Amino acid sequence: MRSNVNHDEGRGQVILLPELWAVAFKERHDLVWAGHLRGPHTYERLACVYGWPDLLIRNARPREVVPPLRSLRGGEVCDRRILDDTEPFPKAGGGERYVVEAVEYMTRYVVAVATEQHSAEHIAAFIMKGIVLKFGVFKNC
Repeated sequence: MRSNVNHDEGRGQVILLPELWAVAFKERHDLVWAGHLRGPHTYERLACVYGWPDLLIRNARPREVVPPLRSLRGGEVCDRRILDDTEPFPKAGGGERYVVEAVEYMTRYVVAVATEQHSAEHIAAFIMKGIVLKFGVFKNC
């Protein structure tokens, strides 16, 4: 009987059927705790547990060109903020399912709040109470 476990290089890997490759990749990529990694990082994490032919062959995929690091644009603190909101999480004790956060661009200071609903009214209330009344108005978006 043929085993579905590969023991090459001293570690066991479960060999996935071709129809499960996309499912495994999507599942690993979309996990809440995965950090929404890019494709190469997700493949590396998959390779720790699963295996299939051509999983990590570098010649099969074009190499990514990584641009050099660059400095942040200058400016004053609180000139610019970044707003973001998240997909629904499981309900918290108070019924909150969404997180809205604002990041100050230069210092990377984060202000976040959990909300029950993902609506314009809740986000506007967060901007007004959590940012504008505490730190002042946006000078740049």
